[in-house]
Amino acid sequence: MPILYVLQGPDSGQAYRTRGEPLVLGRRSHHVSLSDGAASEHHAEIRPDNGCWVVVDLNSSDGTFVNGRRIMTPTLLRHGDRINLGSTLLFFDRRDQIESDAADWADFNPAELEIDESNTGLARDQSTPFSWIPLESTDVGGRMLSEAAEALASVDSIGLLLDRMSDVVFGRLSADRLGIWLVDPETRSFIPQAARVARVNNGGHRAKVVIPRSILNRIGESREGVLGSRTSREFPRASNDPDEHRNFLAAPILGRDGVVGALFLECATLRHNYTLQELRAVAAVGRVTGLAIEHLRLLEARARSARLVAVGETVAYLSHHIRNILQGMQGGAEVVELGFRRHNLETASDGWALVRRNLERTLHLAMNMLTFTKDRQPRVEPTDLNQLVEEVVGLVGRRLEEQGVAVQTDLRECPLPPLDADGMHQVVHNLVINAIEAVPRGSGRVTIRTRYDETRGEAVLSVEDNGPGIAPQDCKRIFDAFQSSKGQGGTGLGLAAAKKIVQEHHGRIEIESTVGQGATFHVRLPVKN
Repeated sequence: MPILYVLQGPDSGQAYRTRGEPLVLGRRSHHVSLSDGAASEHHAEIRPDNGCWVVVDLNSSDGTFVNGRRIMTPTLLRHGDRINLGSTLLFFDRRDQIESDAADWADFNPAELEIDESNTGLARDQSTPFSWIPLESTDVGGRMLSEAAEALASVDSIGLLLDRMSDVVFGRLSADRLGIWLVDPETRSFIPQAARVARVNNGGHRAKVVIPRSILNRIGESREGVLGSRTSREFPRASNDPDEHRNFLAAPILGRDGVVGALFLECATLRHNYTLQELRAVAAVGRVTGLAIEHLRLLEARARSARLVAVGETVAYLSHHIRNILQGMQGGAEVVELGFRRHNLETASDGWALVRRNLERTLHLAMNMLTFTKDRQPRVEPTDLNQLVEEVVGLVGRRLEEQGVAVQTDLRECPLPPLDADGMHQVVHNLVINAIEAVPRGSGRVTIRTRYDETRGEAVLSVEDNGPGIAPQDCKRIFDAFQSSKGQGGTGLGLAAAKKIVQEHHGRIEIESTVGQGATFHVRLPVKN
């Protein structure tokens, strides 16, 4: 189904799915409610139409625009179209349509393509009716476009893109000064972004790059380029700017939605006179740059939207789990109070056990959250892995007793691996708790083994349980954050935190599981740095 991404406006970063039904966009809409005060209460509607999608203006006060043009009738939408409502700009994402169109080629048969092998010895110096044409760009415009395309492949920010474009144009055309201005998406004013100045006077002061406001306004309104000449007396200039006749060109930086900026070049007439061909070449570079700017802005909007979704899911998940912990603590506190009122220490002790268990869950959650979200460099030293296992078994002894779970250990001697003792203690604890929560009460069994893999030079820790096992499709994402198969019993952070700590030790964690026959987690740690 198509998705609407908000690229500009008060709701920038939001994304709305159509789900196959009409969507009304506006300040009072129940479908897509906009915070934009310049939008009408019910501004426009996106609706399906015979497998396609159209946008309809709902008699809005300021109109609805598609790719910079005001629509008066239902207008067909295609992937990549931009929709303007007030000060809000939306991107229409219809990749499912592209995939559907491409499906016509799904039955392509490679046998339909053929290479004629009868003239494999054909050479350029042979007498043939062919004309071999070298494709290396020799004109200035072609070279600039080629270099601009290469620059686009290696940039990931608008600032870096404009710097590269400035270097490309300034390096290919004769110019004393170059300036780039971009249109601010909110205020629609031109903001300076990049400049190049070729000449420095004897005092060391760089001359300003000055463009008349009237030229910028005309570029923004008409999308036209301009060639002109002037004397430096006609415009504001630095006090050290030489008084000489100059000529200039200015071209729009064009995207799909219209003018996103302007590119200005100036040069002394005695050095060079700009031509119409050069203006067209700069305009072509401006068009490529404009499309690239819009693409980068779209990527930024998608990233913001993805971050907002991830933050929302994280907050919702943790809030749900913390609420369960607090409810458990509240229930335990009430039992403690009941025991005190009745002077029954046994009842109070039962309540305190509930409180203590939920305090442990709170500490466990907090430790895993810190581990998962914070980058840390382990402080390693030779550590006895068997001793860590014994410490963890001692800590969880009461829980094992309460749940009727048996634990067995098979700890063998091995060289001491370089470990961060606190971090690896958390790994062992998380894996053992994970196993305890997976096995049935009263008949659960957890086995912890250590050994030395001499072939690989690794210390191996294995935690095995006789729980229900893990389905193959779940094994692939069991270490992802907030992925838990225990319902309210798990946070979804324990295994993710364990994996992160193991990777910080340059080790790896693996899983073996068969549904109905339990699961085994193997932690492999290098013995030598």
